[in-house]
Amino acid sequence: MKPRVLIIHASTGNGHLSAANAVDLALQELGVETRVIDGLDFAPRAFRTWYGGGYEATVRMKPELWGWLYKISDDPGFAYHVQTLADSAFLNKLEKEILSFRPDVVVCTHSLPQPKVAELREKLPLKMAVVVTDLYPHLMWHRGEPDFFFLPQDWSYTELLKRYPAAEGKCMITGIPVNRAFSHALPRAQAAEAMGHCPTAPTVLLTAGGIGAGDFLGAAEALTTVPDLQLFVVCGRNDRLYEKLTKHLQPGKTKCLRILKRLPVEEMAKIMHAAHLVVGKPGGLTVSEALAAGCAFVVHEPFLIPGQEEDNARFLVERKIGLVTHDNAELGETVRHLFESRDEIVKMRANALYAGMPGSAMQIATKVLELATLDTVAAS
Repeated sequence: MKPRVLIIHASTGNGHLSAANAVDLALQELGVETRVIDGLDFAPRAFRTWYGGGYEATVRMKPELWGWLYKISDDPGFAYHVQTLADSAFLNKLEKEILSFRPDVVVCTHSLPQPKVAELREKLPLKMAVVVTDLYPHLMWHRGEPDFFFLPQDWSYTELLKRYPAAEGKCMITGIPVNRAFSHALPRAQAAEAMGHCPTAPTVLLTAGGIGAGDFLGAAEALTTVPDLQLFVVCGRNDRLYEKLTKHLQPGKTKCLRILKRLPVEEMAKIMHAAHLVVGKPGGLTVSEALAAGCAFVVHEPFLIPGQEEDNARFLVERKIGLVTHDNAELGETVRHLFESRDEIVKMRANALYAGMPGSAMQIATKVLELATLDTVAAS
């Protein structure tokens, strides 16, 4: 019988689903029977609306509130225990799905299902593996005593062991799994030429991620002041923002300006391969895609979601892969300086490639298959 692996994500942003799909594809190539589900599909409508829609609304309108909630739940106190009880109580329907599929391993790319999965160990001989999709291993990722952790970077591992020593010997540093389109890159100049753009002109991808936040138009206008820039502006699923930019954004001094809606992942990968630099918010997935493609990163603070993305930004700065800008004027000046000097951006791109882990999904899949068959091999 084929090993069975259930992969559970949660529809809060794009990163958890993208990571789940990348691992799923790799597992299928290894001959594993898989199923990918959204944990929120098994919750009551009110909980689903609060957990998914509430997250996006809070990030857009009150990002400082989200940052506060993130920080207080990173402590084993009242907020942490309330959230854990809620996540278990409101996912009762998930139990039926897991018992029906009878997986050997459950892979969580979001922390939401971990308490419920842990409860089912009494009914099924399953293992729980966690793919941490942010650089900082928040306390929510520790719940349910996972059997194995897949971590983004070595300092994620160090942070995890400080707070959860029981993870010793149950971790692998793999990077965050991304679509393979980001890891099979042409040389940057060749990628730009293949897209019909000048291979030598400075090229920037501006994105605020799937949710969108901050003064996006103002940031885009600041970048149009950089001479001879090829600028790709990706609005994600925010149709209102796309309409606003197409109406008001002018090319300025740029050589080329393209305003785009949400793109298929392959198209986004092509742009990232052609770009020298990504400007945006440092979501875990976006950072991992940029690293795999060898892109330097400018974190624009007005886009940043307080909490996990503050730690992601710290990683980029400490590893000399990225810089942080605090307002639109500084953004324009910083990007202009980077392309005038070129030396710094070349070093940042080299550091990105060094930190990138394009084979993450297959590394994870191989270890998950080992976990799924471990008991069978031991018993034979």
